[in-house]
Amino acid sequence: MSTTTETLSQPLEQFHDFGSVRNVEFTTTRAARSNGQIVPPPSNWTHLCHPRFKEVQDEVDRYFVANWNFPNPKAVRTYYGAKFSEITCLYFPLALDKRIHLACRLLTVLFLIDDVLEDMSFADGEAYNAKLMPISRGDVSPDRKHSISPNRKIVTHRKSQGSKPEEFILYDLWESMRAEDRELANEVLEPMFAFMKAQTDKVRVTIQELGRYLEYRENDIGKTLLSALMRFSLGISLEADELAGMRVLEANFSKQLSVVNDIYSFEKEE
Repeated sequence: MSTTTETLSQPLEQFHDFGSVRNVEFTTTRAARSNGQIVPPPSNWTHLCHPRFKEVQDEVDRYFVANWNFPNPKAVRTYYGAKFSEITCLYFPLALDKRIHLACRLLTVLFLIDDVLEDMSFADGEAYNAKLMPISRGDVSPDRKHSISPNRKIVTHRKSQGSKPEEFILYDLWESMRAEDRELANEVLEPMFAFMKAQTDKVRVTIQELGRYLEYRENDIGKTLLSALMRFSLGISLEADELAGMRVLEANFSKQLSVVNDIYSFEKEE
C-alpha cells in the first residue's frame, strides 16, 4: 500500500526533471486578511467555458425541472444552485455544439442519482443502479409514465406518482448519444457503469489511508467516465496506445479533482 507522499508524487515521477524540482524552495504569496481568511495570489490564468453555456443550461434545466421528481420547491432551488450544466461546460469548453447538451444531461442525471443514493443502504443502492444499467444499454424499456422532451413538448401523459424519471431520462439520453456517435458513446457506457458501481462500494467505509482513498476515488470521482465523455463531446477517437499514454495524466487529474471536491464539499458531507 502506497504512502501519502508516494501516491501524490507518482504522476510527477514520469517527468525527467522532477528530481530537480524537489530541491526548489517555494515561498508563499498568500496574504492573510485582517479577519484571518487567506487571500489567493493573483493569477494570469483565465478559465474557459463553452460558448453555448447559457443556452444549454436553460435547456437542460427546463428538461430536468419538468421531468425529475423533486420532492419540494426547496429541492428545485437546490438543483438550480448546483449549476450542473455550468460545471459540465467548464469541464468541456471545446465540446462540439451539438454534443455539449448531451454531456450536460448525462452528468446532471448522474449527480441527481447520487443524491438519491445518499438515502439508501449499500444493498438498495446497488440494486437501484443495477436496474439502470441495462436500460442505459437499450436492452430494457424504461418506466415511461411521464416524459417531457428538452424542447418542452409533452411526449406522454402528465407526471404521476410512482413515475421513474431516471429510467426514461437515461434511456432517451443514451439513444441520442448512440445516434450521434455510436462508437464514442459506447466508450462512455462502461466507464459510467464503473462509476455507478463505485457509488455503492462498501470499501469506502473501510479506507483509513490517503493513498488507498485516492485510488478508490479514481472510480468514484469518475476518472474514466469524464475522460471518455470528453472524447465523445469533442468527437475525438484515440487508438489503444494513445489511451494508454493518457493514463498517468488522468490519474493525476483524478487525485486533484478528488481533493478539491472533498475540500469544497466538506461541510455538506460532514
